[in-house]
Amino acid sequence: MKFLFRSVSIVAALSLTVGVVAVSASPKAKESRAVSRGASWLVGQVQPNGSVLGTAGVNFDVTAQTALALSGTTEARVAHAVAIYLSKHVQQYVNNSLNPASKSDNAANLAMLVKIAQSTKTQRQFHESTLIFKILQTQQSSGLFGVQDPTYNGTLRQGLIISALRGAGVKSNTPAMTKATNWLLAQQCPGGGFSEDAALDPCTGLASNFQGPDTNATALALVGLASVGLISSPAAKHAITWLRSQETAQAGWGFYSGNTTDSNSTAIVAGALHAMGASPASSAFAKGGATPITCIERYQTASGAFVYQAGSSPDIISTYEAVRALSMIQK
Repeated sequence: MKFLFRSVSIVAALSLTVGVVAVSASPKAKESRAVSRGASWLVGQVQPNGSVLGTAGVNFDVTAQTALALSGTTEARVAHAVAIYLSKHVQQYVNNSLNPASKSDNAANLAMLVKIAQSTKTQRQFHESTLIFKILQTQQSSGLFGVQDPTYNGTLRQGLIISALRGAGVKSNTPAMTKATNWLLAQQCPGGGFSEDAALDPCTGLASNFQGPDTNATALALVGLASVGLISSPAAKHAITWLRSQETAQAGWGFYSGNTTDSNSTAIVAGALHAMGASPASSAFAKGGATPITCIERYQTASGAFVYQAGSSPDIISTYEAVRALSMIQK
């Protein structure tokens, strides 16, 4: 996967004590066994200080995604502890240069923190208004948020950021949001799917070259459009039609047209369909008795962790993607 969800690519039972007051868990009336087992496995990856480690120390991307995934489960206390850890390391996550508020801040990471603050009720600890200010500071004249190369994540981060800002109360008709939405809409390809950046990643590009519309970008575009009330727009309907055409025989999705089904793409698309009010558990997306939900669940291992594709080893990215999507859809 090309973007933060795969490159980061978004969310053992123990009670972490990290010097903060834990919030009450918000258990759902029914939490599926797949979600409970996946969340439990994720909790086992969290260090006593609230971080999640990578191959070279704390991996802030994975830590943030883990917090978001756990926030929608009965492990909300752990999600809160992870959020508190992140609130003390904002600069390391959004700008490795440790400069003050800057146009070079990673806007997608800032948006992740806004979403985490909302889902874990830690807006005060994160100084949410400052995060929002920082995001808006990164907007280019084109409407795109972030100065980073959009070739491989422009649409993904734009959809995520628009959604985060709306969730934090930024109105969709403000100049910044209008420009942002217009930039996002401009990335839609004639067939209905979205390119990461139609100028740099042309709609006519070959999937074999990792170019052109892809399921993940299209899904995040839908999340952004849904957040600004464009659920019934022609663009949204066209995108859903394109996603239907990309669904595999396993009732899932691969990254590009013709790619093998993978749990990450399936989870991201399923979450986007849910945001659009198109239930991924419905017969409309069923294939031979399977649905996108059962497709995701098939990738869960005995440990509770999920794999990316059949035959792969369990990994944390696939697990937090699956847990976040399933917990959101099954509420």
